[in-house]
Formats: sequence, structure tokens, C-alpha cells
Amino acid sequence: MSKKTHLVSSIVKAVLTYTIALVLHQNLNKNYVQAENILTKYNNGYNVDKFFALFENDAKSSNHAKNEITIFSPSDDAMRAFKGKTSHQILMNSMVNTAFDVSSILNNGNSGSDTVTARLASMSQGSPPLWLTRKQNDFYVNGAKFIMRNMAAKSASGQKQMLHIVDTVLEPLCPINKQNSLAYMHLTAGKLLREKEKYDLGEHSISTFANKVEELSMKEKTLVKKRSQLYDKPGRHTFFIPVDSAFKNFSPFLLDEDVVAGHVVPNTLMFTNPIDSDSHTADKSTATYDDDMQSGIKVVVRIHPGNERDPSERNKVYVRSDINLGNRNHVRHAIVQAEIIKRNIPVSNGVVHLIGKPLVKTASDLWGFLKQEEDEGGRLNKFARYLRLYGKDLKEKLQSSTGSTIFAPSNEAFNRTAKLLGGDAKLEELLKSQMDNPKILGLHIVDEQIPSTDIRLTKPQNFVTCKTCKIKMFGARVKYPEGGNDRLWFYISDTGGEFMKQKLVVDGLGVTATVREPDIGTTNGIIHVVDKVLGIPSSTIKEKLAADPMLSSTYTLGTQDHFNKMLEKTDTKFTYLVPSNEAWKNMQGKMASTWKVLFQGDFGYQTEQILERHLKIGEALSLNQLVEKTKKDGGVRMIRGYYDLKFKEVDNGQGVIVEWEDLEIRIIRPNLECTNGYIHVVDQVIMKRRDVVLAGASHSVSHMFFILTAVAITQW
Repeated sequence: MSKKTHLVSSIVKAVLTYTIALVLHQNLNKNYVQAENILTKYNNGYNVDKFFALFENDAKSSNHAKNEITIFSPSDDAMRAFKGKTSHQILMNSMVNTAFDVSSILNNGNSGSDTVTARLASMSQGSPPLWLTRKQNDFYVNGAKFIMRNMAAKSASGQKQMLHIVDTVLEPLCPINKQNSLAYMHLTAGKLLREKEKYDLGEHSISTFANKVEELSMKEKTLVKKRSQLYDKPGRHTFFIPVDSAFKNFSPFLLDEDVVAGHVVPNTLMFTNPIDSDSHTADKSTATYDDDMQSGIKVVVRIHPGNERDPSERNKVYVRSDINLGNRNHVRHAIVQAEIIKRNIPVSNGVVHLIGKPLVKTASDLWGFLKQEEDEGGRLNKFARYLRLYGKDLKEKLQSSTGSTIFAPSNEAFNRTAKLLGGDAKLEELLKSQMDNPKILGLHIVDEQIPSTDIRLTKPQNFVTCKTCKIKMFGARVKYPEGGNDRLWFYISDTGGEFMKQKLVVDGLGVTATVREPDIGTTNGIIHVVDKVLGIPSSTIKEKLAADPMLSSTYTLGTQDHFNKMLEKTDTKFTYLVPSNEAWKNMQGKMASTWKVLFQGDFGYQTEQILERHLKIGEALSLNQLVEKTKKDGGVRMIRGYYDLKFKEVDNGQGVIVEWEDLEIRIIRPNLECTNGYIHVVDQVIMKRRDVVLAGASHSVSHMFFILTAVAITQW
């Protein structure tokens, strides 16, 4: 081969190699860009298609995808749930011009209780804040929870990019006139109040509250005491602002300096997600605790979700205020609850929530509160409706009351009761049948104020129904309807509640309900929201014994040789005189060895003999029926015992005693109605020392046979 031919061949090979290399480089570079760019890398299969489509169709927003950037993209589910208008500002508010791992940002954040917060500036006009929060292993931004985080990518030029997917659209606070540049600048809660007409709050307006804050501030000459400065103070604060519709039934004149200060939580960010549910830390101190404010009261607030089991409450969020220290204008522990109707509005000095009514001060009386619940379809609207339709004069009594307490069943409580009875029509029929004597509805009203912090509940005295009755449980007489002799009984459960370190439990004629929302204040009383309808039995005698703390000793004894098992039968009726725990304790003091034999469980047949004397099978007899049966038949025969029990009224009909041999036993909690009979709690054990002796265990078989025979005879 000539030198010339070799040279041409070399040149051709070189050109061909370069061309192939160039094509490969371009293809690889093209594939690299398409694979790594944040919009292309996560466009499919990551549940962000809707937001990314908006992003790519917005030229100004999508142009930023060429640079270093972090995007907080709402999921497709969040986009579908969003009721507002998607705008360019929402897209820009979902971006930050740096790429970051949220964990590293929050490592340098502010700590408070069990959360850590940090502030970022969004790319929306005016750079509104994006408040990052970490609670344990969960992350949030402006109340939106991270679904996926730290999804890395690179721009075409190799700059870092990061995607975080959240469960809520991040909506900034914008002026109505989008061209008003000054409105975006330094947008504090105070600026929002002063220039309220300039900002887009949807269907809501805040003029009434804003004007009142301005009016109060003008009266105060000392700058640090002006309430308006609370809303302009730099930092990380939470502001609750009532909307104008909140003043439909509430006079603005009731808004004093202390009430206004009770709507601001300084130095704490409270979002609707995450919610602090720890009973020790959930209550946050408001500006009433600020020494500069010189408030005459001390108010705490907490945010809590609605009842997820109640369809009308689902997805709702509330704030409630509690007055820890009151004065003559503000009653201690008066609680006001308001729905948060527009949440997590970011401002430069914190977060704003628009609420459905003012905190701290209530303007409604008991009936006015219930009427509003019915009118607005609230969580108590069924109770309010039944009270109005079937409560006879209960409405008027509540209006004229000078201090009452209502234990109001929630809608969900009525739904469960209706299901138990066979439907809403059955429940309505039952309540309607009592229109002239509304016993069930009246059972929920006590003619005195009983807050959950009442010392009679937290530290009950020994005597309640009589001076010798050491039952350590507070009971309040029910006066509606008139002439009744029923009581509600209260105790504090050790299990932590939704709003309290301990739960308040109320028992009405055998139905045990837990207070789910305590101490809702009104001008003439207190409302506690409970989770059951009182007076309509829903548990068997066995279930009641297991649940009631006053009856636990009798329940424990009944576990021997399966004595309790028959008490769960619903096709047999029982009347059971149940000694209280205190009654067994008193017996222990008088007959220690006898008590030991019974409770150690080695001689179950002897325990059965004692319990049989307290039990009647085949009839469910109320206290009045027991008294009448004594008058008619001379006494009441129980399963075991040579002598009948005699039930006699004492104290001018206010009490009943049981006579047996030389004992007088007092009934201290009568008429605990269950689905299969009645429990009447007594203050002594019906027995003598001779009833318990050490003997062979073979007797237990014959005693169980005796009981089963008695049950069979009653059913036959």
C-alpha cells in the first residue's frame, strides 16, 4: 500500500471514529438529561402528575427547573382535594432556590416539646415562609405532611435538585390585587389585620376582630402593652383570628384586652398537622402569660382533631381555650371551643388560623349553645334536636338556669344507641314516648356546675348518700323530671384522655359514659360531651361489673368457678345486689380470716354461696319494684338463704335499706340497668361469719349444679 493510500485510510478512520463518538456522546448526554432532570425523572409513577403538568405549563415556574431547586409537590390526591384556584403563586410557593435534605436543615432548627422547626423562604413573591417541622420520624411543611422526601435529581447543567412530595397544597397568602407589590412585603399577622381588605381570604372577612384590636390599642398609651404589637412582633408565633360570621351571636363589646391576648400563642408554631396530643404539653400558654401584657387572667389553648368516628366531625380541626386563672369577668376553667375554618396561613412572623368563633369568652347560654349546634349541624345537633322536640320544658329550664351541667351525647353516641335499639325510628319512638316525663333526656342534666377539675371528683369524700356510706364516689342528684330520685355518679379513670391526664367517667342508671370533651363553658353552665346515651342499657351485668371501679371486688370473686359466666346470658333476667369494694374492705377489717378464704380462691364453692344470697334469677327488679314486692309478699327470695330480704324506704323516701337477720344494709347506687337485669350497689356484704368454713372442695360441684338448675327452672 502506497503512503498516499495509507494516509487517506487513516483520515477516513479518524473522521469515522470521531463521528461515532460524537453521536454516542450526544445520545448519552440526551439520555442523562432526560433521566436526571427533576421534571422528567419523577414525572411518571410518583403520584405528582397533576402538579407537574401545571408546573410544565407555567413558563416562569418551569424555567427554574434548569437551576438548583427544591420542589414541595402536592400529591395527585392532594390536588384533587384542593378546593381553591391553582395559580402561579402556588407553584412558586412550592419551591425553594436551594436543594436540601430536610433532615440536615432540621438538625439546626428550633426545638420545642417533641418537635423541631426551621424556616425557609419560598420563591413566591414576598418570599413567604415555609415552616419545616419534624415530629419524631415525620416531617411537615406549613402543616403539610411529607409522603416521600429527599428524591434527588440534577439539572442539565449538573446542578442539584430535590423533590419532596406532600399531602396538602401549599397555598400562600396573597393580595387580591396581584400587582400590589407592597402588599407582599413583610406580611406579618399585624399587617394582615391593618390591611385586611387587601388580602384574599376566600369567603371570609376579619374586619370585626381587626377593628376591635385597633380600638383597644388606641386606648393603651404604653407601647409594650398595646395588643396590636402582639401581631407585629418578630418571631415564630401562632395567631387565631375569628372571622366576621363569628360575631353573629357574639357582641364585639365582649372582646377586652385579655380576650385578645388569649388569641395569640407567642414563640410557638401550632399547625393543624402535626397536632400535639400529649396531655402534658398540648396546652400552650397564650400572651396572657406575658408580663408586659399585665393580663388579669391566664389562658392556655390547644388544637385537637374532630371525632373521626362521627361523619359530621371527620376532617375538622378545633382550637379550645381554657382559663387557668380567672377574675370576675372571666370564670376559671371556662372552656371555649372553635372550629378552625381556614388553616395554616403562613405569615412572616408565624402562622394564622381563621376560627369560627372567639376564644376565651362565651356569649351563649346553655340552650343557646345547643341551638347553635342544631342550626349548624354540629356534633351535638341530635341531642339538641331531641331536647327541643321531646324534652317538654327542659329547654326553658336551661334558659332560666343560674348554673347547670349538661352531659351531652355526641351524634355518634346516638347513632350507636339507635343501632342497638334497631334503628333511628326506634330511638325516636322511645324518646317520644317520654315526652310528658323525659327521663332519659333529663338524666343528662344536673342542676349545679360540675367542672372536670371539681375537687368532689378528683378527691371524693367518704360520705355521699349518707354519713356512714364510705363509697368514695361523687354522686349528683338529677332533678329533671321533677319528683325523680336518680343520681349521676362520677369517677376519674386512670387511663389518659383526649384532653385530660385522666378521663372523667359518668354513670347514669348503669350506663357508663366517658367525657370526650370536658368543660365547654357557657354563660350559665358547663357542657361535657360524652360518648354514650345515659339511661338506655347497653351492657350485660357481667360487662358492667368488669367496667365499674366500685364493683371490681365482686367481679373478681365471681371469676371463681365461672360464677360470672351466667351473668352474660341475655335470655335470662337477674337482680343482683352487689357489695361495693368498700363493703368488702370493711368485711376484711371485721373478719380477716373469712375475707382471706373468699379472696384467695381455694374454696370457690363458699364464695358462690355468699354471692348467691345477693342474686335473684328470673326477674329484673328495679328498686321501687323490690320495695313493692316486699310490701306485697313480705320479702324477696334470692337464690340462697333461708330468710327473705326485706326492702324498706327510709329518710322520707330518699333511701332504701335491706333488712336481713339483724343487719341493715343500705342501697347506695340503685337501678344500674343492664340489658339482662338490674344491679343495686349495697354498702355491706350480706353474710355472717358462720357462712364461711374450711371444708372439702367437693361441695363446689353440687353448688354449681344448684345454680344451673335454678337458671333452667326460670327459663322453663
